Amino acid sequence: MECLTPVRTLTTKLQGSVLTPGKTLGHWQITMLSSEHISTPLATTVMERMKEREKSLMIPPVLTATYLDPEYQVLLTEEQRNSTKIELQAFCL
Repeated sequence: MECLTPVRTLTTKLQGSVLTPGKTLGHWQITMLSSEHISTPLATTVMERMKEREKSLMIPPVLTATYLDPEYQVLLTEEQRNSTKIELQAFCL
């Protein structure tokens, strides 16, 4: 099942001992990108489910932790960075 290789790799990396929210987001996006070209029905279904799950994973604490991690901050969209800045400013006041 070659079409599941990117997901198997992601599962292995997510079981690592040193895992930050930014690292998780990075591995997640790499898996999404490497799976886009696989056009089997199974791979398509897995990617659809990952996109659905991604919405529930991008909660403020995860976005904030990623924003504060310079190595992975670039993975956030402009909208995510702006909303995180606003939340951090409100928290600090």
